[in-house]
Amino acid sequence: MSNQTSTDQSIGLIALSIGLGCGFILLVPFIFFMLVFATVIPSIGQYLEGSLNISKLSKGQEDYFFINNRFTSQISDLNLDIKSETNNYSYRINVVDPEKSVKITAKAKKKELSSYTSAVFAIKADSKNQQNTLTKICWSKVDSLNPPEMPKLIGNKAQCSPGSNSFSLTEEP
Repeated sequence: MSNQTSTDQSIGLIALSIGLGCGFILLVPFIFFMLVFATVIPSIGQYLEGSLNISKLSKGQEDYFFINNRFTSQISDLNLDIKSETNNYSYRINVVDPEKSVKITAKAKKKELSSYTSAVFAIKADSKNQQNTLTKICWSKVDSLNPPEMPKLIGNKAQCSPGSNSFSLTEEP
């Protein structure tokens, strides 16, 4: 009987070893994935930072304008958790005309990042003299430490300067 118990224990130890071995084999790719993920995510974040923050600042200016009937030059007035200086960007607001337009820039601090310029314009929404906003964000086509020129308002449409790409937060009329 002791011989049978010894055999059962040996089989049990072999099964436990195989189980642990399989678990370890499954754990290795998971650990590798987590290490790669931990190093890739911060680098992706630096590429997204400028576009996300300039979008937030532009939307913040739209909201501020609807409440106050003017634009602001202070990031802090927009109640956003955005600092004017980060490791990757410098953010600036230049009120061109408090009741008509504001320019927002995200100047890249690293060559591999794009710089951005946004303009928020106050435009007439209808014949009752109500105002709406039109936002245009432009970014440098080639990675650049200098933001593009401020978009121009032509009629009720905004246009980026040559050498930059654009997208709009609100539909252009």
